[in-house]
Amino acid sequence: MAFPDNSEFIAMTNDGIPFTAAIGDENPAGTDIVGTEEYPAIYFVTKDNNAYFRFRLRGNPTFGGGFQNFAWIILFDTDSDLTDSYEWELALRGNSNDVVLIENLIKNSPSPDWGDRAEGTPISFPITGYDIARGVIADSTLGGVQNYFLDICIDESTLKSTLGISDETPLRFRYFTSANEINFNKDRMCEDFDACFTDFVTLGTVFSGLVINKEDGSGIAGALLELYDHDQLIDSTTTDATGNYSFLNPPAGEYTVRSEEHTSELQ
Repeated sequence: MAFPDNSEFIAMTNDGIPFTAAIGDENPAGTDIVGTEEYPAIYFVTKDNNAYFRFRLRGNPTFGGGFQNFAWIILFDTDSDLTDSYEWELALRGNSNDVVLIENLIKNSPSPDWGDRAEGTPISFPITGYDIARGVIADSTLGGVQNYFLDICIDESTLKSTLGISDETPLRFRYFTSANEINFNKDRMCEDFDACFTDFVTLGTVFSGLVINKEDGSGIAGALLELYDHDQLIDSTTTDATGNYSFLNPPAGEYTVRSEEHTSELQ
């Protein structure tokens, strides 16, 4: 499995702001989600007909050729309505070294106490040699130690057929870590169950690129970029610490990216 490059992962946002996470509030370090505005906590991207989910962790989540005996979980809102709770759970289970999809059959809504567990029969995808999940060194040392990414991959066609969604279905995610897939009790990033879901994304194309300095080829951080459909402003964003930018799920069409702050090249 060829996972995307770091520059291809898209930081997940809430009200347009990348997720951050407290440092050192959970142990072991492999279950401690960490993040700042410069180094966001959670990511998502689609590539080569796969969907990829990424956690930034304070320490290494792997152990002995597999993963530590914990769970890394993403909840899916597939109907754009959190008043009836979430619909599906995607979890990496370290104790059985697999990735599972579990349907939330009996919805307890709203769920401020994190009491709504998924009751469906787990659909298991075994991990073989870190093929569909991996732990890799991250580009940060938050907390004064080497951080790690945990990446989970699942085939888009599996998501579509199992969850009953399409490329255009609006999706929201809720990332956290736990003792296992049925006890939501470790790093939640924030306690409000509903309010901390991500902004909407889809399995469709994400428009992204890099702003570079013409003189030395380095990426330019903090550049304001605007996305135009002819003369109509569609969206705006800023580049990350290494000059990467992305626009999540613009409608199909031809666009122009403009930056008035820099005379750099847009790639």
